[in-house]
Amino acid sequence: MNHELLVSEDKRSYFINNKRHNGILEVGAVYIAPFSSSPMTIVDENGAKFTLTLPSDVTDQNIEMVAIGTSFFID
Repeated sequence: MNHELLVSEDKRSYFINNKRHNGILEVGAVYIAPFSSSPMTIVDENGAKFTLTLPSDVTDQNIEMVAIGTSFFID
């Protein structure tokens, strides 16, 4: 399933151009806000919620993370 935009519940982190399949979220571009924790709940444009597992080197950092062409585990 494709999602143009997914946003964290606190509206601080953004996931753009997403493809979700088999427990993996492939992300075209992502901005993860500083001090984000895992698991993270993200919401699609229709209000559906998903739980995303962030890598340990991304959680609770004092700087943001920006990446392109990456993937995450999702429930």
